[in-house]
Amino acid sequence: MIVIAMVGIMAAVAVPSFLQWRQDNQVRDAARRIADAFMIARSEAIRTGNRHIVAFGNDAAQDPAGNPINVFMPAAPQLAAVVYNEGPTAGANCLIDANETVFSVPADPTLNWGGTAGLSGGVNPAPNDNNPVPAPPGPNVGTSFTDPAGASVRWVVFRPDGVPVAFDAACNLGATGTGGGAVYFTNTRRDYAVVLSPLGGVRVHSWDPGAGAWRI
Repeated sequence: MIVIAMVGIMAAVAVPSFLQWRQDNQVRDAARRIADAFMIARSEAIRTGNRHIVAFGNDAAQDPAGNPINVFMPAAPQLAAVVYNEGPTAGANCLIDANETVFSVPADPTLNWGGTAGLSGGVNPAPNDNNPVPAPPGPNVGTSFTDPAGASVRWVVFRPDGVPVAFDAACNLGATGTGGGAVYFTNTRRDYAVVLSPLGGVRVHSWDPGAGAWRI
């Protein structure tokens, strides 16, 4: 009986720890998948000579024309991000058209966009994110990307040279240096940020509660 009781106690301790470990791995893996989306968009833009856009699934999960980012995908899965190939520059419209999607990141229902109070709080920008982080009830909670005029948006485009730049709903592209920004999300225990530099570099940061700061 003593042995059974001890096993029960150990299980009661181990199960919550395992669940927390799994949840923390999920948020870390989600951050890496978002980073992959940026890197794939950049490399494919350079390889093909076509603009590639990364659009995020926060807020209404739509492209600039209001099309759902999963519009041409079977079963319309919920997505955290999508990469689409705009084709030759002359015909680019900044919208998701048929056969343009090249990569997608499934949404994880256990994660939330933004940050958690008591951690980054959703208001502490990650290193090298020079854009203001939209705070609830902002239009695009969880991302800090903007259009060329500085309005909050949920997308960024990579030019054929691999440099990310901002663009607006009319497909007007910003100058070099306007494409930097970050994506933020949390599982309420861990906050992560994926930062895209103005020249296309990508860094993943996690919030260190002890230091009260972001770390790589």
